[in-house]
Amino acid sequence: MSDLILRDVDEYLIQKLTAQATAQGTSVEEYAKTVLTSQTPPPKRLSRAELVRKADEFRKKVGPQKTDSTQLIREDRDSR
Repeated sequence: MSDLILRDVDEYLIQKLTAQATAQGTSVEEYAKTVLTSQTPPPKRLSRAELVRKADEFRKKVGPQKTDSTQLIREDRDSR
């Protein structure tokens, strides 16, 4: 998990969060995480069908690959 630091927060907001956290019987940090989580929807997970459709769209966009990766790897290795 990452940390979040908020600077220059209005004192009124700190007091209000502290009061609400106390009323909930929790810490300000835990209460703030609950508020942020409730306001942020979870990421949308694509279904297998959607992933396949997106992969097909990408293949159509880039077209067939005409390079031999073996040759590219050899060229890269030989250049060192």
